[in-house]
Amino acid sequence: ARPPQPRYAPTDLVPLVTTTASLLSQDPAVREVDIVVEGTAPPLQADKEMLRIVFHNLLINGAHAMHGKGQIRVAVEAGDSMCQIAFTDAGPGIPTELLDKIFTPFFTTKSRGSGLGLPTAKRLIEAHKGQLVIDCPPAGGTTIVVHLPTARA
Repeated sequence: ARPPQPRYAPTDLVPLVTTTASLLSQDPAVREVDIVVEGTAPPLQADKEMLRIVFHNLLINGAHAMHGKGQIRVAVEAGDSMCQIAFTDAGPGIPTELLDKIFTPFFTTKSRGSGLGLPTAKRLIEAHKGQLVIDCPPAGGTTIVVHLPTARA
């Protein structure tokens, strides 16, 4: 499989995350999930459709981790060379022994999952010369941070 080739265009991240979140909220299984988007960033060169897929996968994973109830916080922040979008859920977190497996295609802990959401998200972000980082504090919850370059290399 060839790596995906992004079709770069000016992309405003906050409205993209907000739109993706509002589409997700129409799903009855996650209707009780409150998605709060905070922060700002200037538009960057990115493939809007690829990022929509990434954001949808990260939001749906967070919603499923919380069994369809709770809050997901999305914090958007721009730096000089990188922009970061942090998705934080209030679920139980990912067990340490599973962290090295979650980006393996077809690995899933869900009864109806395909195991392709996180590997696809990682691949699409890497196609943008970005990075996906996961943090699971001992107290619970998961934060997945998407790092994207502000200028196309």
